[in-house]
Amino acid sequence: MLDIKKLSFEEKLVFITSISLMLPYYVGATVLILNFIYIVKSQKLDSLIVNSEENKWLMGFILYSFVVSIIFQNYLGLLATFGILVFFVFFIYNTRYLSQKLVESILTTMILISSVWFLNTIFKAAFVFFLSGEGIDGFLKFISFNRADSVFFNPNYYGMVGDFMFLIGLKRYIDNHEKRIKFLYGTYLVIAAMAVYLSGSRGAQIALIFGALALSINLKDYKTTNLLILGITVGLGLVIITGNMANTRLATVTQDYGLRRSIWGSSIRFINKHMLIGAGPLGIQAVYDLIRSREVIHSHNILLDFLVNYGLTGMVLIYPFAQAIIDRINKIKNSEQFGLIFALTVTILIHGIVDVTIFWHQTAFIYFLLVFSAAGSPVAEFSTIKVSELKPVVRASASGNFRNIG
Repeated sequence: MLDIKKLSFEEKLVFITSISLMLPYYVGATVLILNFIYIVKSQKLDSLIVNSEENKWLMGFILYSFVVSIIFQNYLGLLATFGILVFFVFFIYNTRYLSQKLVESILTTMILISSVWFLNTIFKAAFVFFLSGEGIDGFLKFISFNRADSVFFNPNYYGMVGDFMFLIGLKRYIDNHEKRIKFLYGTYLVIAAMAVYLSGSRGAQIALIFGALALSINLKDYKTTNLLILGITVGLGLVIITGNMANTRLATVTQDYGLRRSIWGSSIRFINKHMLIGAGPLGIQAVYDLIRSREVIHSHNILLDFLVNYGLTGMVLIYPFAQAIIDRINKIKNSEQFGLIFALTVTILIHGIVDVTIFWHQTAFIYFLLVFSAAGSPVAEFSTIKVSELKPVVRASASGNFRNIG
């Protein structure tokens, strides 16, 4: 177990901040801003940027985002750009404190907290089902129009958080062989999957299937792969057999797809006119007041949204930073850390076809916590662990102790 008392001040700050991101969204945002103020006051950030080419490119990208937001009078984009700055300053500064033991303890605590939110969602749904007296049809209709979002602002963000936590729990399930521990993580997977369903996020539900299969196959646990396939088949079979699709969000797929096509079409028209520069974060709302009589704040597709927001210039500016992270991750691709990051990335890309839920501080934090802890710091004198030293995979045993498995 991690002894909190023995952590340095910065490590305690990382732990507290990480946990705050699993609390109501405004709590995590506030704590990140407080971190930003502390880091800027520490006067250590300059050296981390000056001594790293990739961090220079990242800061250039953020400065560019400020500029294009001003050009298009995109005031929400200015606010979002400040959020991007706050977010990445946290990781630039704190990557050197993200030891494997600290990250595993953070993830364990996140699992415990998310369990509370997932169970709360399930109990609320059960309360509606048993007390409404409207039967299964009424219940399905109710949860379709009253989608769960818990403390994550939006049901789609909640669905993505559920996906991420399911995959983290699935890796723990695969790693542990003690029956009691495996049962606990198996139970967690069930409640996480139920929460994703109750979020009503169809993109998250489909992405979870691909992400879970990607993880189990990457870790070569084909028994778990078969169990997942069985669970998916049973779930789809129940939907078909009960014949209640008309009372679920599946009934509105055609209508919602039509709206997505309109949004994508509007995004493409803007990109054709401003392919080089973009309009800043949340750019589409700065360009179009309404699309099909609806206010739209993003393009509902990762690639289109990025091009609307930053254009080709933004893509060029962020490329060196992204490529440097990818290169360092590839150096540990034979580790089990890589397997989890790969599965999370698959989930993001699948969901990213129809939504941009990764562009939210709570969802992005979980992903980048794992990415930056695996990639390490680009500035050698500030790194506590070099990438070359990450070859042994550290795994939590059933007793909670950590051991190298080579």
